[in-house]
Amino acid sequence: MIELRLLSLLQIKNGAWIVHVNSPYYGHCIAVQATGEYGFDAGISVSWQTEMGSLDFNNYIPVNPATIVEFERNDPNVLPSFNLSPRRRIQRVLAASDFLESLDNLRSGKNTAYAEGLRGLADKLPSLQFTYI
Repeated sequence: MIELRLLSLLQIKNGAWIVHVNSPYYGHCIAVQATGEYGFDAGISVSWQTEMGSLDFNNYIPVNPATIVEFERNDPNVLPSFNLSPRRRIQRVLAASDFLESLDNLRSGKNTAYAEGLRGLADKLPSLQFTYI
């Protein structure tokens, strides 16, 4: 039986955006675009017993690393209609057009109150090539 709080993960489709609030730090957010649906692998053999026998499954959502954007929740480039104050563990973005406009603002640096730019995750993953358009 699927827990209701995880049901929205099963609804993630190719092209959907995932926003993780308060990660990697409080007040920061990470947004990334999915390239596929929620899934799990065939499992690996483990020494302990689970409900599925002696297999342990890895759950995943494939994403495009080039779309990763890290930003501060209160950045002036984020439109106020795109609510980043989580009230639940998982919630939908209802103002999708404002979210996409906020991403464009962040990438272009439309409002330059934070001159440091995007930082954090991009600095920690030097092997990936990031292009901010």
